[in-house]
This record gives sequence, C-alpha cells and structure tokens, in this order.
Amino acid sequence: MGYATTEVPVASNVQIGTVNERIAYIGADKDCSFGELFQVEKPFSITDDTAIIVTVRSSAACHASLFWHLEGCGRNETAGNGVGFEIEGGETWRTYVLRPNSVPHGRIARVRFYPYAAQEDATAVTLQSIVFERRGFASFPAADADGIVFRMKSAAFEYLSLNWRVSEGEKAPVPFFMGFTSIPDGREHTYWFDLKNTKERMTFGGPHWFGRIVGFCLRAGLQNREFMPDGISFVKGKPRIPADPVVRQVFPEDAIPRAGRPLPIEIVVRNYGTEPAEGIKFAIENLPEGVRVLNDADLSPSGAIAPSAGYDYIRDDYMTNGLPNERRFRITLSDPGRPVSFMPRLVLTAANGVRSEKDFHVKVLPSLNLAPCDYPPEPKPLDMGGVEVGVFLFPGWKRHQWYPAWDASPERKPVLGWYDDTLPEVRDWQIKWLVENGISYAFVDWYWNAERGPSPYNYWFEGIAKARYRKYLKYAALWCNENTYRHSEKDQRMVTQHWIDNFFADPQYMKIDGKPVVGMWAHNMEKSMGPGAAKKLIGISQEMARAAGYPGIYFVSIYGHGSEKSQQQQALKDFGVDAGFEYCYKTTGTPHATGMPNGSIGYSVVAGSSLRHWRTIHELGILPFFPSLSTGWGNLPWRGDRGWEIVGMTPSKFAKVCRDAKRFSEETGVKRLLLGPLDEWCEGEIGYPNAEHGFGMLEAVRETFARKPPEGFPLNYAPQDVGLGPYTKENSVIK
Repeated sequence: MGYATTEVPVASNVQIGTVNERIAYIGADKDCSFGELFQVEKPFSITDDTAIIVTVRSSAACHASLFWHLEGCGRNETAGNGVGFEIEGGETWRTYVLRPNSVPHGRIARVRFYPYAAQEDATAVTLQSIVFERRGFASFPAADADGIVFRMKSAAFEYLSLNWRVSEGEKAPVPFFMGFTSIPDGREHTYWFDLKNTKERMTFGGPHWFGRIVGFCLRAGLQNREFMPDGISFVKGKPRIPADPVVRQVFPEDAIPRAGRPLPIEIVVRNYGTEPAEGIKFAIENLPEGVRVLNDADLSPSGAIAPSAGYDYIRDDYMTNGLPNERRFRITLSDPGRPVSFMPRLVLTAANGVRSEKDFHVKVLPSLNLAPCDYPPEPKPLDMGGVEVGVFLFPGWKRHQWYPAWDASPERKPVLGWYDDTLPEVRDWQIKWLVENGISYAFVDWYWNAERGPSPYNYWFEGIAKARYRKYLKYAALWCNENTYRHSEKDQRMVTQHWIDNFFADPQYMKIDGKPVVGMWAHNMEKSMGPGAAKKLIGISQEMARAAGYPGIYFVSIYGHGSEKSQQQQALKDFGVDAGFEYCYKTTGTPHATGMPNGSIGYSVVAGSSLRHWRTIHELGILPFFPSLSTGWGNLPWRGDRGWEIVGMTPSKFAKVCRDAKRFSEETGVKRLLLGPLDEWCEGEIGYPNAEHGFGMLEAVRETFARKPPEGFPLNYAPQDVGLGPYTKENSVIK
C-alpha cells in the first residue's frame, strides 16, 4: 500500500484507515409518488463523513431530491436542507452515492423523497432503499500528510475530484474539492497530488489543506459515484514514481486545415512521474498516401520532460511557459495536395520503455486559392429584411485563460487560434464574420469592481476602440452584476457616470428609442440590498442619463430560471426594466426541463422546446423580450465534475432554432433576436468559427434570415487562408 519516498522511508507513510459504518437503513421497495415520506427506525445525526446511498429505478430520466425532517419538526416541515441528484432511465436498478450539502443541527427523524417527474405521473419511479453511512477516510490532521498517491486505470476521459471537509476548532467544517481528469488510455497510471501545493490551482473552489480533515473521498460527481482506487496512500515527502510520459493532446495547429499548405501537428506530452522522462521518440502511423513527416528530426526531440510537480500546478503564464512537467512538440506533415480525411496514430516511446499512443483526426478541406492580405479584409453587410440579430460576447481570452478549454476540449480551438482578445485585428476579424453572417449588434459582458471602478477584464472594449471596422457593429454593455456583487447608491452613481463618460456618446453604442441600452441582472439588486432596491437604483441611473441629455436608459434584464412565470416578468416591469432576455436558454427552470443523468441534457431538448418557450413568454404579455437562440452550454472545463453540459449540439440542430426564431418573429412581429454567447469557450456556448463546427453556426443565421445577394453570400475563411495570424500580442500588427 505504501510508496517509497525521497525524504522519508516507506514506514513513515501516513496510514489512514477507511470508514464504512451503517448509520440508518430505509427499505422502501415501493413505487414512489411526489414527496413520499419515510419514517426512520431510530433518529440519527448526519456527520461530515456521511454518505447517502440511494438505490432506485425509473422508467425515464428525471431529477430527484431528498429532504430530511428533524426531531421536533412538524410533519410538513423540513430541516431546510437536502440534496438533489439525477436519475437515469431504464429497467436497471441504479445506485447513487450522495453527500449532504451541509450538516444539519439535530437528529433526523424522517426522510422525504421527491422524484419530480412523478408529480405529473409521467414517470414511474421505484425506490428500493436509502442507506446512510459513515464513509471515507477516518478523520486526521492535515499536517500528517503532504500528498496522496493511488493507482488507477481509465478507458475513457472523466472529470473526477478529491473531496473533503476542513474542521478548525469550534467552526463548522467547510467543504473543499480538487478537480482532476483521468488518463484515458486503458493503462494503469500512478496519480500523485501534492496537497501542500494548492494555492494556485485552476479548479474553482480553490483547494485548501489545513486543520483537521474529515470525510475525505474520491468522486465522479457527474454520476454521483464514489470510488476507492488501488494502492491509495497518504504520504510524507515526495514519492518515487518512475517517469510516465503520456500523450495528452494531439491536434492540427490550424483549426481548419486546407490543401495547399503544410500540416503542422501540435503534440502535448505530460509526465506523471516524479523522475524526468528522457529519450522521447515519436512515430506517426496510418498516414495517407503522399503525406509524410517533413523533418525527421522532429521525431527525436532533444531534452527531457521534467518530473511532475504534484499534478496540474499552474500559474498565470501557463499558456506561455506551460506546466513544469509538460512539453509541447510540433511535427509538420507535408501538404497532401488534395482534400482528405484520415485518422493517424501518434506513438511515443521513452528511454524507460514506456509507450503512449493516441489516435487523432485530420480533415483537410480544399484550398480556397486566396491571395495573401496584410490585414483582415473589410466586411460586406447583408440585408436582413428588417430583422436585427444580435449576440452575447464574453471578453475574457488572454493567454492562461485559455487553459481549461485548451487542455480538456481542443476540438473547440478557435479559427483565430488561442487569441489575445485585446488585439484590434482580432476584433476586426470577428466584426467581419458577424456582419457577413447577418449579425448587427452585440451585448458584451462588462465588469465593474463595486465602488472601485472598471475591471481589467474588459478587453473587448479596449479592442473595439482601435478596430478599423467598428462602424459596422453596434454594441451595448452587459453589466455583470450577478452573484455576490455588492450594490449601493454610491456605486450605482459611479457605474452610471462611467457609462455616460465612456459609452453613451459613441455613435456605435446601441440605442433603442434614442435611449442607450444596458443589460444587467436586476433581481440581484434586490438580493443585494433588499426589497425596493432595484426600482430605486434604476431610478438613479435614469435621472443621471436624463441630466446628461439622453431620454433615459433602455434597461434590459436577464431573467434566468423560471422565465415563463408571470411573477418574475411582473417584478422586472415593476423595477422599471424595459425588456428581458436570457443569457442562454438551457431549459433549466422551465416546464421543458428534463433530468441530467451523467451531468448532461441533449441539445435536441433545447432545440425542440425553444419555440414553445418563446411563445409562452410572449403570451404573458407583460414585458418585451429578446428571444434567446441557444448556442449550447457546457462548463465542464471550468467546473469539472461539479459542472454539466448540453450535448449533441450541431450546426444543423442550431439551424432549426434559427428557423423557429424566424417563424416566431413572423407570428409576433418581434424583430430583435439574440444568439446565446458565441465565445464562451469554456462553457460550450460557441458560435464563432472553430475546429469542431467550422463556420456552420454563423452560416445557419444568414441562411435563415438574410436575403442572398445575386453574387452569393460572402466567403467565410480563416486568417491562415490569406496568410495571417496567429493572434498573440507578439504577432500584432498594431502594437
């Protein structure tokens, strides 16, 4: 069970026992209606290492929750706590391992089970049992362990996590987690986490290792599954793990490879051992006829790959300098001279005999035979027949911010490459693609530090100020005042003055009825300051705008979940909001929502319900709104096994959403539409051209709404097709 260490002998590894003790058992074996209540044999307390094991069968996928009632509570009172999970459909009994969100004060006397689909008798749900156990590692001081080591074999890529709670003195234990991904090559690998070195990890939730550790476990959160890998051990010091170089990624350097130019292939190799990986050699198998490696020296690179620093330790300069235990290689293939699709295999061997293989796909499109340019060509606007199509944009892409998408989802690689979002050339390419595919305005995420000023995240606005083609695109600020933003009257005045001084006078700033347009989260004002805050703060901004010579501000608020409910729409109207929109329609919180087994729902559900969703909101007749044309969702690169995603999004399915939007516009007279974000590269809301879908998402817009010119639509192409890019700051034309 132990691993040898460099600084201490094997005997001083920290041997921490596991706990698996049953606390309570509820044997149901019955079909359950919505809100079924179960009495427990003997009241019990939940602790920080409690696991809840639910065995259930459902005729269809659905969402479910467990709530508990404490001693002394009435029959219909809950402890204000519980845990939700997704049930898979089918005839098979399935077991889900859940962890409570927090520990209630008091003993549990009853448990209520809510299978939400059963509320409408649409789904038959049978509960076999609910078991409460103490499960995981026994409690121990964090100072007793420097790291954790285990062995694991994975045939598929998975988002996983280490989970624990930290207890300090009389304080309530605080939950933490550290996300990681499996090595999906079917071979056994040793995983080592340096638990002392956690301050700068990418994972949201920032792991912390101090105090007393309770309830430590390993989870596949998307499946509500826990697991205990082989050879798991806490260690003091640094373990000796032989060099283990693994081919992490292989993909064409050009997002859209074309005949007529060489094919550079980017290779990422990560060493999971604590000894350097030496003698690296490559081979590429299954190349098509006429395609070869241009420089054989690329197959035998010099130097070693450094030892692991404790798994995925990163800094802000990651995209420039890389992980200490990772190297990037390039092998350039010859120009195939023709369109061709092939699936080669990269084979890595190392001096210690380790072999790593990875298949990758290359699709070479025909050459466009375009002449080189020295700057993005000027856009050619389209006639949209009176319909205005806009987009949401997230301006957050500079160097290290690409890491989660680059590491986990290289198929999302933008046609611009891993670009620097401050560059005017980037903005001009984006304007060209938007305008030539029928898009005329953008709501752009804009950040403000409460009572301090604008955030350095506002890259888009820096780039648009210098863009040559800015006259072709209207824009409006989407004030990201969500989550824990702290509102105040002082802050509202500062924010509004910034808009007046920096945005509203710009001829390209979007206006409706002469009013500058601002997007925001109006409900968050109420959450931050209490009832009446939204109306008061919006009133302050309106007064300031009128004093500056404008007829007012046209406020558009995101309404989020429950957008089909009249109460929410009426509340926004009462606040003084002019219109509503959704950042991205995902079905969550609507009658069209489905369960999310394995953390996903199908894009077909989104596409199939969008028209009904818009009609329902329109029929309320309370507040004008911008229909949201969803471009997808998938925040797994950000959140790991704490996230979820919409799967199966394709340009053809998105084209159906566009056709339904056109139908809705013709039925209702609504002429302003909004595409879900085009550039949330780490959230799967993608419409800008990329390796997976090319220009398909944008082309679906113009093919649905635009009047095709006699000469045809403008040609969509990549910077590489005219000899431009990549777009890092070092390669910028404008310094």
